[in-house]
Amino acid sequence: MARPNDGKVADNGTFIFNDWGFGDGLKGTFRAFDSLGQNLIVRRFRANLLNNGISFDGRFAVMPDVQCARLK
Repeated sequence: MARPNDGKVADNGTFIFNDWGFGDGLKGTFRAFDSLGQNLIVRRFRANLLNNGISFDGRFAVMPDVQCARLK
């Protein structure tokens, strides 16, 4: 993970990060892992990622984006 930010951990050990990456342009990757560190979600965006949140039980996570690139 190039530039992990906004790490959060749920009560069950599930954890999330926003990866801001390096370089110019609008981009970010949202990542979620189980309590053993196995990937649950890797979602790339053409947008800068603001912050994130995870529910206490680890079932739900949110991640708002900002400065999203328009799809053509």
